[in-house]
Amino acid sequence: MSAATRSHSFSAYFSWLRRYWWLAILYLVAGLALGLVYFKMHPKWYQAETIFVINPEVFNLGLLRRTDDLVLQENSAARAKPLTVEPEIRIARWLYSEQFARLVAEQLFHEPETDDYYQVRRHLHYYRYQNDRFHSFHWSAASPETAMQQLGAIMALVEQRLRTERRQEIAVQLEANAALLSRVKDSDYRQRLYLQREVLETRAALLKAENFAFIQSVSDITASPNPVSPQRIHVMLAVVFLWMALGVTVLHHYLLRRRPSDVQELAR
Repeated sequence: MSAATRSHSFSAYFSWLRRYWWLAILYLVAGLALGLVYFKMHPKWYQAETIFVINPEVFNLGLLRRTDDLVLQENSAARAKPLTVEPEIRIARWLYSEQFARLVAEQLFHEPETDDYYQVRRHLHYYRYQNDRFHSFHWSAASPETAMQQLGAIMALVEQRLRTERRQEIAVQLEANAALLSRVKDSDYRQRLYLQREVLETRAALLKAENFAFIQSVSDITASPNPVSPQRIHVMLAVVFLWMALGVTVLHHYLLRRRPSDVQELAR
């Protein structure tokens, strides 16, 4: 058997480990320490989360159908049904949209760059639990405090945008109502238009109420004290694996360069 073949045999590796076990342990400990240092130096992300519900009286095409019924003095069960089967789909689609992600990037970073936008897409997660009608946001940042603060800003942005868009919609509807009133002569039609205007004005007044909110929190914004990314065990395993691969490679070349007599002595 040639020297090269003898130095590549498993017996040579096991013989070296049996003789220099203390060096192998020191090497493994050094790898663990290196992994821990790398984990300490690596940027970490802490996740904040909150659970909320959409105001149960917010429907797809209006604010309060029951308020409309009170204004119109119609309280039948048929009239009180929501205008769509899933009234929260409109808001859920918006929270999933690219437009919302860009709004969040502008809110958090003021003059966002491309990296900021992709950070929002990566770390902002919206969930909708259809059966219980709960919604939640998960947001990650470099510290628990920052994650909680920025998630609070995101929630405030959602509420503000929903109010702004609804005010604009009602303003457009009021303008159309006024235009029709200026042209229509039929008394019955005008009576309907007056009732519609009263409904719209009621909706507009509701938006200005201090205790009205589109978003109703179920839980406070909380953040995990431990980083969600990277996981320490994952970092440690990756670093130790690479460290051991490097050690085996070095040992392989070391045994390959030894003389046959040295290998035989090592195997004794």
